Amino acid sequence: MPLRYTGSSLSMEIDPQRMSVRDIRTDRCVIYRVFAALRDAAWGTPAATVRSIERRPYGFAVRADYFDAGFGLETAVTVDADQTSIRVGFRATVVDGFDRNRLGLCVLLPGTLAGCAYTAHTRDGRIGLTLPDAIAPHQPCTDLTGITLHAPRVSIEFSGDLFEMEDQRNWSDYSYKLYSTPLRLPFPVRLEPGTIVEQAVTIRAESTVEPKLRSRRAGAPRQRAAGFQVPDLPALGTRAVAAGALPARLPVDFIRVDVGANGADGARSTRSGPGATDPPLDSAGRSVPVHLYEISGAGECRTPDPSAAVDTIAMRAVVDRVSASVRPVAHADFAESAILIGTDGAFAELNRSRPIAPAGATVVFTVSPQVHDTDDQVVYDNLFGLRAVLASAAALYPDARIAIGLLELTPHFNPAAGDYDQNARLRAADPRRETNAALVWGFAAFCEAAAARVVFVCAFDATGPHGVYPDWGVGGPAGDGEPRPVAALFTDVSRLRAGGGPFAVEIPPVDPGPVRRYRLAGSGGQIVATIGGGGCDVSYDARPNVPRARAGNEPQE
Repeated sequence: MPLRYTGSSLSMEIDPQRMSVRDIRTDRCVIYRVFAALRDAAWGTPAATVRSIERRPYGFAVRADYFDAGFGLETAVTVDADQTSIRVGFRATVVDGFDRNRLGLCVLLPGTLAGCAYTAHTRDGRIGLTLPDAIAPHQPCTDLTGITLHAPRVSIEFSGDLFEMEDQRNWSDYSYKLYSTPLRLPFPVRLEPGTIVEQAVTIRAESTVEPKLRSRRAGAPRQRAAGFQVPDLPALGTRAVAAGALPARLPVDFIRVDVGANGADGARSTRSGPGATDPPLDSAGRSVPVHLYEISGAGECRTPDPSAAVDTIAMRAVVDRVSASVRPVAHADFAESAILIGTDGAFAELNRSRPIAPAGATVVFTVSPQVHDTDDQVVYDNLFGLRAVLASAAALYPDARIAIGLLELTPHFNPAAGDYDQNARLRAADPRRETNAALVWGFAAFCEAAAARVVFVCAFDATGPHGVYPDWGVGGPAGDGEPRPVAALFTDVSRLRAGGGPFAVEIPPVDPGPVRRYRLAGSGGQIVATIGGGGCDVSYDARPNVPRARAGNEPQE
């Protein structure tokens, strides 16, 4: 169980099993996490195997290796604290050579520090800066030997390498990451046997609290949720990963069908889906609106800077054959289409390329909470990263509609890897898919989208090993099979929408304490999700006359 240490200046939660330090605080959280990371040549994150843990009075020493993950690497992480400082040390020894993009310590600053002034200590001197409110498309600062945060005043010193910062909210993480080695240097780098990498991060602040070690405890001051009233909920759809009808018990507003992905060289991608353009039928015989996704080349999407190429693997055109606002585009396969600008990757791709959205366009991107970490707490905390993404997208495209092209618990492809087959491991089964955890996260993300007036959300795959119905169609048309718990997202939202609006949306504050609450309510009832307090759950209440949030964006009492 993680333990909490409180010194005269800082408190922290130590987690030896994950080789990390979390939630470093003065009067509030100033560092979300400090940890060691190995990233392979495709930016994958191999898992370490912990071999030994030595607990210290105010810290720990952990030895781990990556042999089970196929990498010849031995590592050691140490954490030591005193009255005024915390030091995290890292040492890695290469046993068998391999290619890496990153190896060393990372420091995550919480997204709640947006707007905080800080001093960047670089090899060329000191620079006064501010942590960005809007999501920064590129590194806010580079070549760092340390930084000093102001209000609260905390210094972070680096040794062993130069560090730089990136805004991880680009990938729906709710943090700013400080990492080594600067990305301006060539990568991947071949590490030969015998190579040793050593780094350290030292954190200092001021306080007057006596040091003590204790178990994690609940009990933060209760804070107000934010309440909104919206005239309608986002359209909720799912992605079809195989040709044929949909399960009858999966009520959706639309389905997404990937009809092919042609790169700049015109080669057909292995990410092809069904090729038919006729709207499919669900297994009850109902016609379902369809969004057909086809790749667009970089030349088909204008950007403010002509030299800034848009990733050809990311740009999509969407065809919605039942849209009321259709207009022609240069695609011979389709007679009519809605205009969509965006990326099949994370918001980072959109934020960096910034394609010009024509009048009436819908801007789209993919959301996953596990681009950088798979920890339960990180998955739920990154819902606040989604909130920041939606706000930045709306600010970047004030005259466009915002949509989520795919809402998925695990990343569905890695743009840094060579081809889609290489990325199949990203779709490996997540045990949370079999529990309420995926349902709670999906519903909470849908609430965030509803509060931000998103027009549509494509959530999860409909069928297949990673889909809502994992066994649908296996062994013939014997039935839908048993769905995963996340199926309740579609049935509950459909039931609530059928009862009529307007709808109340309630989302928690960004520093919510131990228990968070998400709520959707309409004339036909309400859906409530809770996160924390030892678990997570979603419930549907069919009572009429459920209280609604006040109109506009005014927080409720």
